[in-house]
Formats: sequence, structure tokens, C-alpha cells
Amino acid sequence: MGSAEDYRIEDGVLVRYLGPGGDVTIPEGISSIGGCAFDGCGSLEEVRVPAGVTSMGEDVFAWCTGLRRVISRSAYEVTAFVYVPHEFSGADLSGRPSL
Repeated sequence: MGSAEDYRIEDGVLVRYLGPGGDVTIPEGISSIGGCAFDGCGSLEEVRVPAGVTSMGEDVFAWCTGLRRVISRSAYEVTAFVYVPHEFSGADLSGRPSL
């Protein structure tokens, strides 16, 4: 999951990810992910979205060239609009993991 210093959170909104990338689990208690929150994190590979997330801004994962998978436990459907389309190539948006 990373440390608290990896995230800038304001009123339940993940405004900016500041961590090193790799596999990231967004902390519980987040209700929204702001636009461009992960922008430019080329070392990001996998993101787990908690159940409480009800919205995401545009281009959340812009320039995340290493992103290969987004797993969402949320009822919110993660779609390609959270990417800059010409930069996104092939991340798995299949959603919920099987437990």
C-alpha cells in the first residue's frame, strides 16, 4: 500500500500520488480520485481501487506508461476515459479480483 507520504488526500479525495510506483493499493476511506492524480508515474504497474471510490476525474493515469492493470472493488466502473487515449495501450480494466 505504501506510506501516508505517498498520497496527498484532501477531504477524502486522492489529489496526487507521490509514491515510487510499482503495485499500488489506494487506501480505504478515499471517495474520489482527482483528475491527473497519477499523471506521469511511468513506474506505476498495478493499481487497486477500494470499494468506497465513487468517482474519478479525467486523465487519472495520464502518462502512466508502465500501467498494466487496474483492479477495482468499487461499484464505479473504471473505463478508458481515465487515461489519455493515445498513451494508453493494453492495461487490463477487467475490474474486480476473484477472492
